Amino acid sequence: MRAHRFTALLALGGAALLACDHPAEPRPAEALASSRGVAASVTGAGHITREDGSKRHFTISATRRADGTTTGEYNLVSGAGAVRLHGPVTCLTVIGNRAFVGGTIDRFNVDFGTPLFGVAIELVDNGEGGGAAPDEISNVFFFINGPEEIQQYCDDHPLGPVLPIDDGDISVR
Repeated sequence: MRAHRFTALLALGGAALLACDHPAEPRPAEALASSRGVAASVTGAGHITREDGSKRHFTISATRRADGTTTGEYNLVSGAGAVRLHGPVTCLTVIGNRAFVGGTIDRFNVDFGTPLFGVAIELVDNGEGGGAAPDEISNVFFFINGPEEIQQYCDDHPLGPVLPIDDGDISVR
């Protein structure tokens, strides 16, 4: 795995990215989806309660087509609206039940003291039904450089710490 060149400026919730070298095998559904022009997708919405008791709400919808184009958008609200982020998804990598998503920022309501270019987030689909563990989401990582940095995150797909969502659902295909 190549070294990461991105700068994690600020993480909502304060966790750091951790690298891991045990990717999961592709699921049969991914092979079926790619035959229809969709190579990978992730959709979901929900919220988590952070250690300080504040809530973080999220929605995401992203698709990577067989030709490599990625479309979609994300919306994150943290701390009763203290931080609001929205933007288009620019890259998506799916490995097993995990989606690594990167995107640019087109709207945010906080001055971080330095220009921010994009975000990255990891989402985990732990299945459906009463016996399944809750789906999971990572902290949000901010990038201060250009689109190459965001793409590098999706290409390297570093496994990081994830937190179980309180309610909602994430679907990774």
